[in-house]
Amino acid sequence: MPPTARGPDRRTEILETAARLFAERGFHATSMRDLCAALGMSPGNLYHWFPSKQAIIAAFVEADRRDTAARLAALATAGDLATEAAPLLLSYVSSATDAEIRLFLEIYAGALRDPELAPLVRTADAEARAGLAALLREAGIAEPEATATVVISLADGLVSRRAMEPGRDLAELAGPVGAAIGALLARRAAP
Repeated sequence: MPPTARGPDRRTEILETAARLFAERGFHATSMRDLCAALGMSPGNLYHWFPSKQAIIAAFVEADRRDTAARLAALATAGDLATEAAPLLLSYVSSATDAEIRLFLEIYAGALRDPELAPLVRTADAEARAGLAALLREAGIAEPEATATVVISLADGLVSRRAMEPGRDLAELAGPVGAAIGALLARRAAP
């Protein structure tokens, strides 16, 4: 896209470039000046779109919130959570690029150090857990909040595994992941 692009396309270009740089260099090692240079734009123009790096990260977190809501909606229409959850989880983690995996981990690490970013990431995480817990509760799964936390922790662990082994095919984990999630979701709440 040419540097003269305007409107939503320019915002998308900024986010795509920031995602690439943050994944390559890290959030703290990438300056707004670096981003301006990569985009071929002035600082004033960049600050028109995003007043800070935290605002850019907030846009990534918001996009992830929307994606998570869509995944939960897809799971809500699944016939059987115990058989549908594991393939959906593996598909989500497998379809992420190595750069997306690094960006995800960079955002989580940034949330540990940045007091502005921490509440955004924690809120998005809490919403994801609450949404999954609501689905589990509706399905009659025992301890829905704790179970949701364990399932999301499994997803986070798979993301970390992908970061440690870039390009790894997670298909070989389908059996064990399916068994683990199936066992969690087989536990029914007391009537």
